Amino acid sequence: MAALGHLAGEAAAAPGPGTPCASRGARLPGPVSSARNPSTVCLCPEQPTCSNADSRAHPLGDEGGTASKKQKNKKKTRNRASVANGGEKASEKLAPEEVPLSAEAQAQQLAQELAWCVEQLELGLKRQKPTPKQKEQAIGAIRTLRSKRTPLPRKRQLMHSLFGDYRAQMEAEWREALRALRAAAYSAQVQPVDGATRKKSQRVCRPRSIWRAKATLDMPDEEFRFNFF
Repeated sequence: MAALGHLAGEAAAAPGPGTPCASRGARLPGPVSSARNPSTVCLCPEQPTCSNADSRAHPLGDEGGTASKKQKNKKKTRNRASVANGGEKASEKLAPEEVPLSAEAQAQQLAQELAWCVEQLELGLKRQKPTPKQKEQAIGAIRTLRSKRTPLPRKRQLMHSLFGDYRAQMEAEWREALRALRAAAYSAQVQPVDGATRKKSQRVCRPRSIWRAKATLDMPDEEFRFNFF
């Protein structure tokens, strides 16, 4: 009888299929609610049955991980762009800047340009046959360029109106002169001659005739003088 009473007590203590939960947090054992198990419910009579709607409302851990990865990638791209911009700025700083000419160099360059323009005008007067009007204009331009009272902008304007881009013409003339000098220096060098050319250009030595040798021996050593008396 005691054993039967013990079994009856255990049966009364064990919850049946319709017995309400002792606590609100008690749930059936099983896998965590996810999209794969939409039928998992809570058997609490005091509260309505809850499904996976609550779990869908909260983002999963994978979505949060992808968002954090995207933010990290954006930060990396920004850092790379800033590093690239910094490298470009550094290269620009290291690039050599054009050093402006000093006052002496500018004065020397101006003197060379003026001398070239004056020389071209003088050569034009000598080599060509200008009209009286052209001759007068050329002489006036020479006087203007040589005058120290004429301002520098006026001289440059006159040179540009007469010759156009006179600096490019000066550079082209200088290059031609340099080429001519190099060609002359190359032609003046002693070049080795091949054996075939040596054989062709050999000099043949022949013995002198006997009468020429006797004539040279019979000549007296006395100084020749005219005997008019």
